Amino acid sequence: MSEKSPSVITPELRLKAEKLYLEKTPVAHATLNLQDSKALLRDLQIKIFEMELEKEKILGEQLKLDASYQKYFSLYLLAPMSFFIVSENGVILECNLSASKLLGFSQSELINKQIIDLIHPSDHEIYYCQKEKYFDENILKQCELRVLKNNGSELWVKLEPLVVVDILGNP
Repeated sequence: MSEKSPSVITPELRLKAEKLYLEKTPVAHATLNLQDSKALLRDLQIKIFEMELEKEKILGEQLKLDASYQKYFSLYLLAPMSFFIVSENGVILECNLSASKLLGFSQSELINKQIIDLIHPSDHEIYYCQKEKYFDENILKQCELRVLKNNGSELWVKLEPLVVVDILGNP
C-alpha cells in the first residue's frame, strides 16, 4: 500500500459520506461492547487496505490505458496515410491529421460531415456501389475516386475500405 498517494477526499465528499453513514447505519452501534468495537475496527481497517489495493490496481490500469492511447495517437492520428472512420450511414466519426491536411480542412470540420460531401459528384456512384457491395455481399474492394479539397480542387485517391468492429463485434 502506498503511503505517499494523495488523498482525493475533499471536505464536501467527507460531509456527504458522513451524511450517508448517519442515514444508513443503525443506531445500535452505540451499544457495542469493546470486543464488537474492536472487530468492527479491524474490519474497517481491512476494508481500507482493500480499497488502497484496488486504487493501486486502478491506477495501474490507467497507466496501461494511457500507454495504449499514446500508441493509438502515434499510429493513427500521426500516420502519414490518410484515415477516416466512417459510420454505416456515411458520417465521418474520426479522421487523422494527414486526412485533414490533405483535404485542407481541420479535423473538427470533417467530423460529423457526410463522406459523400467530400467525393466528387461524378464519383458518387462508385462510392455507393462499393458501400452496397459490402453491406449486401460482405465484399471489400479498393477503388479510385476523386475527392474535393476545401479549396474546391479535386484529388484522385485510392479508397481501401476496412471494417472495424467494436468489442461486441458490431461494425
